[in-house]
Formats: sequence, structure tokens, C-alpha cells
Amino acid sequence: MPDETVRSASYTVPCEDYVHVVEFSPFDCGSLVSLLAYGGNQYVVVGTCRFKEEDTEVEDVEFTSLQVFLHGVRVDAIAWSPETRLDKLPPVIRFCTAAADRKIRLWTSELQNSCDVKVIEGHTSYINHLVFEPAEGKQIASVSDDHTCRVWDLDGNETISFRLRSPGISVCWHPEDNCKLMVAEKKGTIRFYDLLTQHAILSLDSGQVPLMSADWCLTNTIKVGAVVANDWVIWDITRSSYPLEKRPAHVDKARHFRWSRANENLFATTGYPGKINSQLLVHHLGHPQPVMIGSASVGADLSWHRSLPLCVIGGDRKLFFWMTEIWLKVEPKVAKRQEPAVFIAERLSMRQKNCTGAHIDRFIDSARIIICSPIPNATGELPSLDRDACVVGETDAMLFVLQQLNPEDEDKHGKLKCKENTRRRELFFFSKKSTGDSIKGEQGSSQVNCAMFGQEGVRPKESPHMTSGKESKISCSS
Repeated sequence: MPDETVRSASYTVPCEDYVHVVEFSPFDCGSLVSLLAYGGNQYVVVGTCRFKEEDTEVEDVEFTSLQVFLHGVRVDAIAWSPETRLDKLPPVIRFCTAAADRKIRLWTSELQNSCDVKVIEGHTSYINHLVFEPAEGKQIASVSDDHTCRVWDLDGNETISFRLRSPGISVCWHPEDNCKLMVAEKKGTIRFYDLLTQHAILSLDSGQVPLMSADWCLTNTIKVGAVVANDWVIWDITRSSYPLEKRPAHVDKARHFRWSRANENLFATTGYPGKINSQLLVHHLGHPQPVMIGSASVGADLSWHRSLPLCVIGGDRKLFFWMTEIWLKVEPKVAKRQEPAVFIAERLSMRQKNCTGAHIDRFIDSARIIICSPIPNATGELPSLDRDACVVGETDAMLFVLQQLNPEDEDKHGKLKCKENTRRRELFFFSKKSTGDSIKGEQGSSQVNCAMFGQEGVRPKESPHMTSGKESKISCSS
């Protein structure tokens, strides 16, 4: 791809050593800040992050180190426990690490000078990945080059062991059913295990090798993704054991695959670290090409923010953050193939999605304009909008719409309620270009960042800013 398409990192944070692994906490820690841990050759640093997309008083990014843990050996993987809380007195920090000495270390700290560490031994080769059980955090699962997936309790006892047919690469726990575990193997097979019966209940086949990373989409668990050789592959586990989609990603093999936690159609991949730079690609299932290309000096690992469309990779004495903004081309054949999922173009930016007060005036001017996949605010609620506005959110492949809201559509707290709309819809797309604080139509453009929504037989109102846009009418059913 042309060099001019490569974006430098949105933000960087300096570190004292090379960063081998980095991980945002996927759990609510009871605070408005986000927890982040990164590991190097001898240490693990735990800190909090706050971005300007979350707080207008922050300039770019604000990283605060909470505690440095002396590890003594290179850190190869980090997993956060859901028991970590910053709103307790004293606060509790709990995470586990995998190291080059084939041991797991469970760390617990109250952010004082000392901490408790428990060493867990059992694997006989390199540990590739590990994860906490997400509901209560009372178990840890790990996969290794020793062809095993093992489940441990917090006392370090091995409670379950699965014999694999090749090195274990990735392991993921179901977000709601703690008896379901996904294990990806290097030979291209992904299996789902029932921890009660201790048997495999489903398997997926990538059709090629080597599989280097896999991830379970925790916001829509029918989706599984991986990178295999140079390609990324996506499965719908309700349809087939073979990939639903597969596309080339990186020339020199792909290394990591991670789903965004803010949008179920957004994911990122990285290539193998090169001599100078490592490539980061951000993809969207509604677009045939990467929607963002990044590059970092000798990058390592990959993690997504809990609620923002923002990812981070480690590097040589730096953390590199990319805030993802997406512009998608909309084609009728794409729309019809993906119904009823959201396939309209979207721009993922907290400044645009946190549509409160004056911000909403920049992007919507009249009723029935919709913004795709709104990002919840710090309390997990959707942005508060004027009553005449409507928002589309995407949950478990169903389209939920806030439409023509009347007083009776508000709950007792005065918040907007989301109504499921299963009627036939017509989407009217407009070519748009954002200029300053307004949106102007651009005749013939193939890019859009907003759309009009109408019920069957009802034409939505038009925004004054949109009358010059070129309209393309697409019908879909759900």
C-alpha cells in the first residue's frame, strides 16, 4: 500500500525499556480511568490511562504509573483479573504473567510498597497465552508449546488439563458461561471445550498453517477470528467449521489478532516485527481493505481499550496508541449481503460519538440522522441525545433503533429506552465530508459518515447540510 496511507501513532508514552507485552484491562475497575499493564525484560508496570476523547481536560494521553513489579525474567504474557478494583479501600490490583522460565506468576497488590506473588509451575515449555475466568477470577487458563491447555486455581493447583495435537497458541473464556473455553492450536484448529464434561464440543478449521493468534469476539460470541500464515480469517460458529471470510493481511506473516471491545465488526492484526518497523492493520468487516495502517519501531503485542476504538502495541522504550477513525464505502451488494447487521458508514471517534450538548450540533442537524455503534460513556450508558435524534446500536447482530422518541419512551429516570425494530427499512445514504464544525455534501463522493433512516413507506426528514449530497437508496429487511 502507498506510504502516504500509513498513520503514525495518535499518542505515545515513553518507557524505560523495550516493551514485550501490553494489556488493557477488559474489566470495570470502578474508576473512570483505564488500567494498563506492560512488561519488559525485568519488570511489569501497572498504571492508569486517560485520553482526551474521554476527558477534554486531558491533553492527548495521561498515563500514571501505579506500581512497578520486579519480575526478574522476561515477561511473555499478561492477563488481568476481574477482581482488580480501584474503588475499594485499600485498592486491589491482581494480574498474572507468563515468563520465559515457563512459570506463571500471580500478582496481588494493594498499591503499597510490597505485593504478594505466587509462582505456579507445571508447563514444560514456552507459555504462549493465559487468561482469567471473567466472572469471578477464581481460575486461570494457559496454553503452551508443550501441547497442553491447563486450568489452575488461585492456589496454583492444576484442576484440568487438555492434551492438544499441536502447540497451544491462544485461549479465551466465554464472557458469560464460565464452563466454555476456546483453545487455538498452531496447526490451524480451534476447539471449544466444556469444562464440566472436559470434552471438546465444537471445532473450527482454518485450512492452513501456522495459526499464530486467535480471539473470541466477546461482544458477539458467534464470531471467532485468527491470523494464519499471511491471512486473517473469520468464522461464524453457527454456520460452518470453515472460515466465513479470509483475506490477505501481512506480507511477512501475521502475528496477532484482536477484536475491538467497542465494536464487534472492528479488529486489528499485526505483522511479525521487522528489523525496523512492525505493521499494524485495523480492519472492519464492512470494508474490503484495512481502514487504518500504522507502523511502529519493532512493535510487540496488541491490545484494545475497554470502550474506545483505540489499540496499543509495545515497542522500543515506548507504548504506541492509535485512535481509530473509520470511513467506509457503501455498496448496495455489500449492504444486501450483510443485512440486518449495520453496514452503513461510521466514524469511530469519541469526540463525535459522545454527542452531548454542542457536540451533537456538529454531526446531526435534524431528526432521524443516525450514528452507528455509539460508544458508551464512562458509566456504560449511551450518549444522551435530543429527543428528535435517533441512534443505531449493534448488539448480537440485531439492529436496535431509537426513533422519534416521545415522553412515554423514557423510563422513570428520564433516560432513553431502546426499542427493537423488526420492520422493513430503507436506508438513504449521502456522500459527506466533514469540514470544521459542519458537514457539507460532496457530489459523487464514495465516502460517507452519516445516513438517514426511515420506516417503510416513510421518507425521513433531510438535514439542510445534506441536500447537496448524492443519494443512493438501499432496501433491506430484518
